[in-house]
Amino acid sequence: MRKFILFLFILGLFSCQSASENYSGKEAMMDQSSSEAIEEYEEQPPTQRSPNEPIAPAQRKIIKTADYRIQVENVDESTANAKQIVEANGGYITSMNQSNSTYEINNDISIRVPGESFEKLLDALGKDAIFVNHKRINSKDVTEEFVDIQTRLKTKKDVRDKYIELLRNKAKTVEDVLKAEEAIRVLQEEIESKEGRLKYLKSQVSLSTINLSIYQRVEHKNAPATYTITFFDKVKSGFKNGWSLLTGLIIALINIWPFLILFGVLYWKRGSIFGRFRRKE
Repeated sequence: MRKFILFLFILGLFSCQSASENYSGKEAMMDQSSSEAIEEYEEQPPTQRSPNEPIAPAQRKIIKTADYRIQVENVDESTANAKQIVEANGGYITSMNQSNSTYEINNDISIRVPGESFEKLLDALGKDAIFVNHKRINSKDVTEEFVDIQTRLKTKKDVRDKYIELLRNKAKTVEDVLKAEEAIRVLQEEIESKEGRLKYLKSQVSLSTINLSIYQRVEHKNAPATYTITFFDKVKSGFKNGWSLLTGLIIALINIWPFLILFGVLYWKRGSIFGRFRRKE
């Protein structure tokens, strides 16, 4: 019995010593974890969708654009009509450029409209046309890019959060802190770049673009070779020049008012002044 108790006592001593050594080894490994975790940054590739995995039509991201050129009876009336149609369909006009030539009046209009009203708006705009030069519609599927950016963005945010946690809890030296801060800065720049691209894609998907060009044929007239000033233009210019001279003279007189007063006094007292000179002679 005594030998059995002695055996258990010796076994307990060895067990305590082994546990103490294991704890010391784990503590040493934890001291090195901060430097190793900062030095070993490796971003895991995002989970890729299977090429054979179908995407529902409602989930697809499509950018639609159209180039539409039509001839109309009256450009001004068709322009006003186009504004009303665009507003009625929830869109807005981003730019408008009207120009004239010797044979036509042209107005280029850039329109942004929600994707669900794209085809409806095109049909409504075409009702004023008496001739269609061209109607080009382009649809670009950016679903793959959209999903890829979202996945990569999530991955980068997860890695950034891990670095922030590492900076708060495990970075112990100045070198470790600087490395973690630099990694966070680089990741944050990449995240902001991805977010900007994602925001642009969302804007292009949610609002389609229509480049509408309407024109009106007019009677051909040769451009004047020289510009001749008419009689009425000369009379009008003469009145303007005369008024400018008059106002300039009035302003000049106002600026020299002290000298005018001085000359007036001298002229008024000229008799007495000249009389004194004569008496002296």
